[in-house]
Amino acid sequence: AFRHAARYYLEVARTPALDRRYLDERILLETPDLIDEAFTPGRAVIFVGLHFGSVELPGLFLASRVGGAVTPMETLADPALQAWFVRTRGAAGIKIVGLTEARREISAALSKGISVGMIGDRDLTGGGTLVELFGAPARLPLGPALLAVESGVPVYAMGLRRAGPGRYRGRLATIEVPADGTRRERVTATTIAIARAFERIVEDAPEQWWATFFPIWPDLEAAAGGRWESAGPSDRVA
Repeated sequence: AFRHAARYYLEVARTPALDRRYLDERILLETPDLIDEAFTPGRAVIFVGLHFGSVELPGLFLASRVGGAVTPMETLADPALQAWFVRTRGAAGIKIVGLTEARREISAALSKGISVGMIGDRDLTGGGTLVELFGAPARLPLGPALLAVESGVPVYAMGLRRAGPGRYRGRLATIEVPADGTRRERVTATTIAIARAFERIVEDAPEQWWATFFPIWPDLEAAAGGRWESAGPSDRVA
């Protein structure tokens, strides 16, 4: 995991040089039947990724295929580094929006037929819900599922693992969004479906998942002496 995290920063530094030709030559998608329906210019889609393998390249691949995308990102403490991310990703066709305005900006993008990329294995705002992930309760963000329910656009989970020097293998998984039920029930069911897709992606190369760098399972955090506070009566393992 530490090696793959270090490689992420190398890929970030190389972002300006990673054009579509490089991506097409280096990335093999193992779900070719989903490529055409997922990467259609002018058709809004929500892609949910995770801190697995290469985190940078899926967004670049998406933007190169559909002509641009929007993604939320936490604001970094270093303004110069934040500006660098905004500039380099913007040049690659990825518009970065802050977490405070993310919902408004993303909803607007989807309404215009612009696809959105989100990371779904880390709850940055603290408003997530507990679902089962690899047999234990984990708090996942509700944002991807909530946007899917509200917008009605297709949702895919996407992971890209390293398969050798400069080589990558990717997988897409269709996320089914229930048409029936209350909004809360539909959001919860969609989040569970995302968790199941993450399990299938990670099991290909568990050593490439960055779960060691941030808390995912609160019971493990508590066992290590951390403090876990319930966000309210809605917290339950779905």
